[in-house]
Amino acid sequence: MSAACLRLLTIFCICVSTTLCSNVVWKNTGESITIQCKYKSEANSISLKKGLKKDQDIFYKSKKSSRINYADETRHQMHENGFPNFDIILKNLTKNDTGAYWCMGTKINKDTGNPEDVHGEGSVLLVVTDSIAGVDKSTAAARPCNPAPNQNLVVISVVISAVVLLTILIALLLFVIRKVKYQRVENKPRSAPVNDVYEDMRGTIRRS
Repeated sequence: MSAACLRLLTIFCICVSTTLCSNVVWKNTGESITIQCKYKSEANSISLKKGLKKDQDIFYKSKKSSRINYADETRHQMHENGFPNFDIILKNLTKNDTGAYWCMGTKINKDTGNPEDVHGEGSVLLVVTDSIAGVDKSTAAARPCNPAPNQNLVVISVVISAVVLLTILIALLLFVIRKVKYQRVENKPRSAPVNDVYEDMRGTIRRS
């Protein structure tokens, strides 16, 4: 399977596992993307996370501090639009940048005093590919990946093998059933024949 097919399959799996299929962004290598995050509720800290498990921090900023922590300051740039809303620019994209990006934040629960996650609007699923002339990125994910000829042969061989094996199993089952029935008939006790003529002669002799 080609690298492009594997990449599209990965994107499909991410779509199934998340809710980002409506926010898919296609970019070429070397380009930039601006992710705009907005929050409906107040947050004490804001961040942009990457990955299905949101385990990779792209940047982090606390409301109480002006310091911004970047994963790569040379490629990432954040513009604050009135805390907690922000825009972040990812520059010089590579294929390794493909993945889910989440607008996240935290706030302190007034009742418990514990921090809680805040999900912001603007999360995206970024797909970075090489520039291909004549290919519409918006429909690239729907393009089927045609298997190689040798893969077709493998599929056909597996199907034929399965049919042959099933036929053999059915034949063996029918043979066993018929054999069991035959043994039951052979082992069934038979009643002894009655010689009617002999019994009539004995009765005649006794009467005489």
